Amino acid sequence: MNSQALGLQPEGASSWSNRILTISAAGILFLTLYPFRFSLHASPQLSGYPFLLVSGGKSSGPFAAFLNILLFVPFGFGLSQKLREKGRSQTSILLLTTLAGAFLSYCIEFAQIYIPTRDSGWEDVFTNSMGAVAGYFTFALVGEPILNSLSQIESRFEQFLTMRRALGFVFSLFCDVVSRVSSIAG
Repeated sequence: MNSQALGLQPEGASSWSNRILTISAAGILFLTLYPFRFSLHASPQLSGYPFLLVSGGKSSGPFAAFLNILLFVPFGFGLSQKLREKGRSQTSILLLTTLAGAFLSYCIEFAQIYIPTRDSGWEDVFTNSMGAVAGYFTFALVGEPILNSLSQIESRFEQFLTMRRALGFVFSLFCDVVSRVSSIAG
């Protein structure tokens, strides 16, 4: 009987889901909230209610929608793995991944109201949610082989990177920096 039939996870899959979720959340926050210049004194046009996100007139085409979907695929992938580890059913994983993607996206769009150079809108919430769904389906279709490959690469890297090699690498970087600084100063 294989590990998938038993509902077991490949060794190291849990740490990979944590890494994927952390990196994707950090990337999403950075890419969507940059340049981080919030203006709480500005009075944005909210049409009376902040829950009614109103686009400032930006024209978002198919390429922008594609990028919004692509941005949330790793988030949906990592969250699907994490929920699978918790023993959730496929239906609940799909539902929770979709809701989490929509909630995170809405929070970002709400924050973008207060960034003068950014524009918020419901179309972004929808496309980002679809990206989380695409991440779920990516995990459902090819998640196990991807996580197994990542675990194998990590294992090989750990075998290659001995303490002696790591110290040699750090020492060579140090020598490189010293030589560059001395050539600039000289």
